[in-house]
Amino acid sequence: MCHALIMNDNRAIGRAIEDSLTHCGVDSFDHAWTEGQAIRAAARRSPDLVVAGETIACGSPGQAAQHIAIWHDASVLTISSGLCYVQRDPGVAATSQQAFSLTEIRAAVALARSID
Repeated sequence: MCHALIMNDNRAIGRAIEDSLTHCGVDSFDHAWTEGQAIRAAARRSPDLVVAGETIACGSPGQAAQHIAIWHDASVLTISSGLCYVQRDPGVAATSQQAFSLTEIRAAVALARSID
């Protein structure tokens, strides 16, 4: 089982991300539109994968993703400007980050799941 927390302020984009992740073997999801919602959702159910979109309604998706990833030992998939970035160990330098095009999301999720 793999649980993902998706942070994005656009519900349609969030659902599209969920659909893509379902095809990658992710089987449960929480959605958050603010940093506070994301932290509460992670407290209720620890995510294996944190997906941060470019914007959320309140707060910073990048900071929330990093905090949640550290607290819950999760990988981060950041989606920005047509690319997705896989990051493990968010407290470590960017050397643990790898970029993929959105058409390569399966490979990005596979990498994120392999390093958990």
